[in-house]
Amino acid sequence: MLKPSLVIQRIQHLFLFIAVVLNAVFFLSPLFNRALEDPASWISSGIAAGIGIASVMSIIIIFIFRQRTQQMVWLRRALLFQILGIGSSIGVLFSMGGFHINLIDEALSALLLLVAFLMMILALIFIRKDEQLVRSMDRLR
Repeated sequence: MLKPSLVIQRIQHLFLFIAVVLNAVFFLSPLFNRALEDPASWISSGIAAGIGIASVMSIIIIFIFRQRTQQMVWLRRALLFQILGIGSSIGVLFSMGGFHINLIDEALSALLLLVAFLMMILALIFIRKDEQLVRSMDRLR
């Protein structure tokens, strides 16, 4: 069993964990419930697939903490799936009438995905900084 200190040892892992939690909370949100009401059900499947794959990939990224270059590759791929989920959820929001006061809960649900996306971007920035730090230390040796 991995100790928590081994897994959450860098700030980017905290960002990824927050992104996973925000993505999980989205599945309980009013916007996702509205997407489930779609008679074709392909929209809710697209949202669930995009957000679910991005979350699973984020969890995998946390556990490959010793391979920073692999983390960056996986995170870029996870960002693509996150964008797919965000785009689908924004599409559902606009199909309900866009942003207005009656749909504030749904708009906040879409905002959850955007904040998760920003957390993933921050994680990528900090992984890149760690990689540059390691490379600079290797040059000094």
